[in-house]
Amino acid sequence: MTNEGCRFIYTRDCPNDICVAGAIRNYTLQLQSFADMPGMTRMAPKRGEDGRRLRWRSLTSPSTQSLQEAFKFLTHFVGDIHQ
Repeated sequence: MTNEGCRFIYTRDCPNDICVAGAIRNYTLQLQSFADMPGMTRMAPKRGEDGRRLRWRSLTSPSTQSLQEAFKFLTHFVGDIHQ
């Protein structure tokens, strides 16, 4: 077996963003979309590091609970992927 088998390749290992890395991407984009709302500073790039177009969710009025939930899940999944 080559080292290639031990390497994470997003498009191969996370089809349709259904994996922990995809969940991290999803919750990161949710948090970035809150920052993109009127009166907030724009933080998100137009394209991800892998060159893929980022998908944005339109959130009209984020509640504190929505922000907290997205942050908690993001923190949880980063912990999972670290292991």
